[in-house]
Amino acid sequence: MAVQRMPREAFCLMAAAVFMAGAQTIVGEMILLRLATRYTGSAADGTTVALSLYLLGLLAGSALVLKLNQPESNPKLNSDPACSSHIRPSFRSYISSVKNSLPQALLPTTALIALAVTGPILANLSRQKALPPMLLPAIVFLPALLAGAVFPIIMMLSSRFYFGGRSDFDPDGAVINTNRTNMLLYLLSNLGSAAGAIGSALWFLPAFGIAHTLAYSSLIWLTILLLLSPFIAAPLVAKRVKAKPLNTDQVKVKVKEEKEEEGEFIDAQAAVVSVNRPFTYTCVMAAALVGLLFECLAIRLLSLVCGASFITTTCAITATLLAIAIGARLALLIPGGKNMRLTMAMAISLAALGLALSLLLLPHLVNIFQALRQLAGHTSAQASLHARSLAYLYPRLLLALTLCLPGATGLSLLFPLAARGASRPDDILRLYIAGGIGTALAPALYYLAMGRLILPHVESTMELLLRLTIIALVALTIVGLGRQWRKRNSTSADFFALKIFTLLNTATTAAILFFLPPLDVSKIDLGLSFVPSNLSLKEIVADARSTQRLFYREGRTATISVLANATGNAVILRSDGKVEGTIPDRFREAAPNSDLSTQLLLALLPALWRNQDAHSYFLIGYGTGTTMATLASLNADGKARIETKEIEPAVLDAARYFERNAKILAASQKFASATTGDARQALTDQPQSYDAIISQPAEPWVQGSTNLYSSEFYTLVKKRLNQSGSFCQWLQLYGLDEKTLHAALKTFQAVFPDCLVFHQPGAGEILLLGFNGPAPSKDTAAIRTSFLRKDWRELFALAGIDSFSDLQNDIILESSDLAKLLKDADASSNVRLVTDDNLALELALMPEIESAGEHIEANLHVLQNFSRTSVNPDQIAANFQKKSAVTDPASVSDLNARALKILAKANGQEPRGEAQALIDESLRLNPNRSDTHMLRALLLLQEGKAPQALKEADIAHRLNLADSRPFIIAAAALYLAGDKEEALTKINKARQIVPHGVLLKEVEWMEDHLAGPLPTLESKTYADTLASRLTRLLEEF
Repeated sequence: MAVQRMPREAFCLMAAAVFMAGAQTIVGEMILLRLATRYTGSAADGTTVALSLYLLGLLAGSALVLKLNQPESNPKLNSDPACSSHIRPSFRSYISSVKNSLPQALLPTTALIALAVTGPILANLSRQKALPPMLLPAIVFLPALLAGAVFPIIMMLSSRFYFGGRSDFDPDGAVINTNRTNMLLYLLSNLGSAAGAIGSALWFLPAFGIAHTLAYSSLIWLTILLLLSPFIAAPLVAKRVKAKPLNTDQVKVKVKEEKEEEGEFIDAQAAVVSVNRPFTYTCVMAAALVGLLFECLAIRLLSLVCGASFITTTCAITATLLAIAIGARLALLIPGGKNMRLTMAMAISLAALGLALSLLLLPHLVNIFQALRQLAGHTSAQASLHARSLAYLYPRLLLALTLCLPGATGLSLLFPLAARGASRPDDILRLYIAGGIGTALAPALYYLAMGRLILPHVESTMELLLRLTIIALVALTIVGLGRQWRKRNSTSADFFALKIFTLLNTATTAAILFFLPPLDVSKIDLGLSFVPSNLSLKEIVADARSTQRLFYREGRTATISVLANATGNAVILRSDGKVEGTIPDRFREAAPNSDLSTQLLLALLPALWRNQDAHSYFLIGYGTGTTMATLASLNADGKARIETKEIEPAVLDAARYFERNAKILAASQKFASATTGDARQALTDQPQSYDAIISQPAEPWVQGSTNLYSSEFYTLVKKRLNQSGSFCQWLQLYGLDEKTLHAALKTFQAVFPDCLVFHQPGAGEILLLGFNGPAPSKDTAAIRTSFLRKDWRELFALAGIDSFSDLQNDIILESSDLAKLLKDADASSNVRLVTDDNLALELALMPEIESAGEHIEANLHVLQNFSRTSVNPDQIAANFQKKSAVTDPASVSDLNARALKILAKANGQEPRGEAQALIDESLRLNPNRSDTHMLRALLLLQEGKAPQALKEADIAHRLNLADSRPFIIAAAALYLAGDKEEALTKINKARQIVPHGVLLKEVEWMEDHLAGPLPTLESKTYADTLASRLTRLLEEF
């Protein structure tokens, strides 16, 4: 008796079909989940609901195919007329065969029609329109049901509708090896899914968008149907043979004979009954559950190390699918066992060991990633898009493979090994459904665990969950080994070796769990993706050690941490390693790296342009709480209503570490509230309107954030604004090339034609202020009056805006300027709007992250070319610039000018107490101006306090790295302190910044003095003379 295998040509057709079906299924999953979360929200609960619905749909599709193949459900299908006689079929049997073949033909056809028809419709639906809850299954569940039926149908076609009409055992004596064929098809299906995942991120979605990708998928489904048509039509045209029912003894005989011919070790009893044992189904279901849970954890871990982006998620999914394909291939190479329970226990032990190895890799992920980044090399903004895309993709994909291969490969052994012991295709399908049950349960388990599984002295919830999962698998292995150890045939060499191998795996796993110390989260939470790749890991770690970790929480959607930098006077909020906000720890002291001004202006600008009559605010994103606290302090009378929606609950848990804001908001609880949830969904569901809406989302390349930069979102916001209401949103200049900057600005002005664009000198972002109606003039008396109020004035000063003229100068583009800029951009290259369908910002910007800093200056030049203020772009990059006129006696500039006049008197004859008071008031209003700290340094020099003067000069330098004067002042202080060598070093640094011009004369003058003898520190007159000379230097600039 010979083994009858599928002809090569037939297998190639089926392999192509199953590969394409796998690719389309994963692409459909990615797209349908995006469509669903538009109506459920992108928060963890909405995503969990959408994913669970999709997985349940896949499960229901598989169950439907199984139901159709049950004798009690469709007796005609199981007593196929193709096997009813030795003669050609009658017309009646032909009609019956057609009826029986229709389900296999209709399911994939219906699936492709559903995807092709519903995809474009759903992609073009306006988000602001509420969707009835009953329609959600139509978006996710029904297409998933149809897609979930495709692979089982292909598997049944492979097993039942073989060319020639033979069933599993042909009466002529040939055994058709369908299990091996089905496992190869399972392998190809996962390879296709991996290809579909990476292809959708790199090509399909960026090139076509959601709607067109779904529309084009109909062609692929039709191609799949064409490839499968010979298998569907085979029962209609093939010669019929009579299929005699086989009893168990006949199956044993045939399998035994086959073992003798091909040397395959297959136990007939196991092949017939073992697969039906509960333990086998439990193992398959547990492996599927743990597999998807591990995939979710891998996505979160990779997002923490590599940065949260669509590509990072895609790399994790692709790596997992490749590991499943590898596991399926390895399962085909493993010899069949005589005892299915022991085989399952061995596979579970391998899965536990694989997860333990992945756990062992966690502390080393940053080392591996940085090494991969350096191998990929740094690509500048001038490099081709292809080169930048590859430089971004390769390190993340290779790191994902490193993390996922050990664990996912071990878990993927279970289903193929169990399927090899199945006696009928229906048994394989039941195992497939058991795995589907496990995957459907995983999202809910992940949702419940993350954010709630918090134990004392355990920093990483993800590591804890992974350890608990491994322990559960070890326990399942022990259960599987339980009775097997006492079996009589334990003396069998193969049986005994399998037991020992399983025990060794289990012991190794236990040893790793016991001896591996808890994960030090500081080793992975470094924000590695947002620092230059050419830096060594040693430098990055050394910089991280200068901060103190105050808070760390692995939330449901992101990992949130709060760091304190004592030397930089900064408290830093990070999400998945990316800095979301930095504010001073001590508000009245300098904080060089703070973005406090941007967070303040997000509240001040929309409120100011409402002329103080705004009484309702809606904030998207909590961040450090600065914007919300600023609005609360401006509305201390309690008449306003301030609502904030934050998508990640851990951000609100971290709020207490930003003490100033937390105190203000604690006193404002009656009218200011912050809740968790998806802000866009909240605006869609609730009918309230607001005087001002403020959006402070993550960068557009962060997965999911692009939904807050689309025209549909802006339209929704405008509908929720009261008449003359205002909308303010920041837009990062780093990480955007000129084309995507134009796209973002065009999308904003398309909805808010009356708008203003703000930029503060030195900031890495612009602020977009749009109005629901005509934009007020920037010089109205009402706005000026509001600005000059003491409480407003102090907040603007703290934000770095010293006078009303400064505020006007910070408006770099008005509506007409922006329209002209976009008109020129459209003339040179067609600028497309950012929509929910094309995801233009999210997918186009990922390669730009590596060269993010290089875009700021270029984008500022683009904006300034159309600005009426005609400010030199070189001056914009500096934090300090001389004001053209001082007309406001309460401004910081005026206070500094008056102090400077006092210090400029020869030899400091004027009393310095008045200058000290003026400088102190200036620092109280705004401690982050470098010129104020230079003035204080000069005052200290006149008083002979060289060390204190050196400290102030250092602060001035850190506040403005482009200014050479702090180096000159520092050199003078060092000179007076007797450190001539270090003073020369400071002068050399000043010369590097200012190679020519007036400042060079001051550098040369200082060098002449350094060449002479050191003065005595008691020489007060010399200190006065030196300080006066440096004071005149400030007067000139």
